[in-house]
Amino acid sequence: MQATITEVSAASLARLERRLDSGAARICVIGLGTVGLPQLLAAAEAGFAAVGVDTDIATVDAIDRGVSPDAETDARRLRQMVASGRLKATTGFDAVRDSDCVTVCVPTSWSSDTGPDLSAVLSAVREVSRRLDSPKLVVLESTMPPGSTRDVVLPLLASQGREVGSDFCLAFAPERLDPGNTRFSILDIPKVVGGVTPKCTALAARFYSKLGMRVHPVSCAEVAEATKVFENTFRFVNIGLANELAQLCNSLGVSPREVLDAAGTKPFGFMRHSPGPGVGGRCIPMASRFFRWTAQRQGIAAQITDAAIAVNDHAPELVVSQTLARVRHSLAEQRRPMVLLVGMSYKPGVGDVRGSVALTIASLLGGTGVHVEYHDPFVPAVTINGEPLVSLPLTEDLIRRAACVVLLCPHPGIDYEAIRKHSRYVIDPSRTLV
Repeated sequence: MQATITEVSAASLARLERRLDSGAARICVIGLGTVGLPQLLAAAEAGFAAVGVDTDIATVDAIDRGVSPDAETDARRLRQMVASGRLKATTGFDAVRDSDCVTVCVPTSWSSDTGPDLSAVLSAVREVSRRLDSPKLVVLESTMPPGSTRDVVLPLLASQGREVGSDFCLAFAPERLDPGNTRFSILDIPKVVGGVTPKCTALAARFYSKLGMRVHPVSCAEVAEATKVFENTFRFVNIGLANELAQLCNSLGVSPREVLDAAGTKPFGFMRHSPGPGVGGRCIPMASRFFRWTAQRQGIAAQITDAAIAVNDHAPELVVSQTLARVRHSLAEQRRPMVLLVGMSYKPGVGDVRGSVALTIASLLGGTGVHVEYHDPFVPAVTINGEPLVSLPLTEDLIRRAACVVLLCPHPGIDYEAIRKHSRYVIDPSRTLV
């Protein structure tokens, strides 16, 4: 009796499991940025044949030469895997066709006009769908609103009569990397995995365990999606609370840092979050908006998250107001005072300016008649209001010439003592915010 299509697909998935167990599976990673490249390297170092797909030719060329386009990825390890033949990159999506496991690590974003922007994910998934010639495991790592894997991605893969759990498996396993944090590598962070079926969860969990990761399976993709947006919203809300603390302490004439130090002596029930000029980067502000958007679509007001968004979005304006208060005499005399911004990236120890509140502050200040300069050892150049700026050496002369120095991103290695010694005014939003 001839086997049914479903029976053939089930047998193929069983072969995929055996290939994973034996190390013979072929891994494809779509999107080779700060998430995808470490994933690709981990797969190659686990002994799998790993190919990465990215639409950026320069990124692909660099990886194939063993040059890391991402400062977070160890260049020596990358060269070793390229030389071994286990790791390569390409701009062609046909690499999906020859792969057993495909992970999608492309960026998502938020539009204030239209809400979640999943266009890059959907584009990648459509390319995968066109190449599902044999059963594969497809895992999404890109941050998305809860429900997106099942409601948005699954229909694309289930076209042409394909059945999830037999013709392909689909799961969500959010990235949880912390750029600039050398303490936790991709293998040190537990991997939350949730599939759209129990079979999908089990296969995805097996995949990540073969990469050497500690896996935490959950009951479904929605739990994994909600985990990602909630853990980032947790940070976002508590940073907003710390920013309100800074405003209160300033009005009382006390140091918020001293209050936080004192609160931190409690051995339970307190987790420290520090105030600052706002919340930068792509993931934390975006995930918080995904959380609110999803909640509101379910008829839940999400009032705490909504309030935190309002507080943190207003923080850059408070920094600008305080800066202008320091240089108001020069502005009143129709002079153009120079304000020196220290730290342009979104977090310490990295050169990533995507979503950096320092860019927002620089743009707002530039629109008030203030002359803006900056120093950042990790960011050599930026564009503010259409004008290119380069990072200036942090000399005593530069500090003295500034009408005000604003500390925005506390990079390691910056001489903050020299700044405080030679500057006329210093504004440090981590200490005070108004």
